[in-house]
Amino acid sequence: MWTRPSCDGLTEIAIPNSVTTVGDSVFSRCDKLTIQTPKHSAAEKYAEKNGSSVSTPIEARDAGRFDLSGDGTKALVYFRMI
Repeated sequence: MWTRPSCDGLTEIAIPNSVTTVGDSVFSRCDKLTIQTPKHSAAEKYAEKNGSSVSTPIEARDAGRFDLSGDGTKALVYFRMI
């Protein structure tokens, strides 16, 4: 079953270029989120379309696997929570 990540305290998430699809509203409740991702990636396009902040350098923080596309495939992403 697809679940969106909790945004409680989530301020940064790094999504690598290997993630090719990000579902339309996966981070819709993440008001303070900055997405770190390479230029021209699916995550950058998602951020631009949905008004999320974007940063290009990726620094590893913590890691987890999330289904970002809603199709059951989980991708490794890095995130920072406060």
